[in-house]
Amino acid sequence: MSREIKGIIVSRLIILVSIILVPIAIFVIYNLVDFNLWYSTDPLLKLVVIKLLCPFIFSVSWLFFLLLFINRFANTLDDFDRTISVVPSRLKFFYGINAIYILLIFIFPIITPIISILIFFCESAH
Repeated sequence: MSREIKGIIVSRLIILVSIILVPIAIFVIYNLVDFNLWYSTDPLLKLVVIKLLCPFIFSVSWLFFLLLFINRFANTLDDFDRTISVVPSRLKFFYGINAIYILLIFIFPIITPIISILIFFCESAH
């Protein structure tokens, strides 16, 4: 049984929030970090490519990936909630913060280009 708060299924709410926050996070990262283009020093080109085009491509691919597997992700969160219910809350918080840190610093930057390539390959095959 899925956990509900005031009639809202929590796993679906988490997926909805991630669909909203992932593109925002990608745009924030690309706009806060100063990347350089190796092939040009033109500031307009840098603005278009790094601040607009790259975040758009990565955001669209993550959105497609999340929307494609929305039910699978929600069911995984429900299964995870059932399995981890015996663990104390303090450990859930500690390991949850560690997992978020590892995901944001190491996993997402490595996996985002791969997901983008796969998603655009799938779209071009149709």
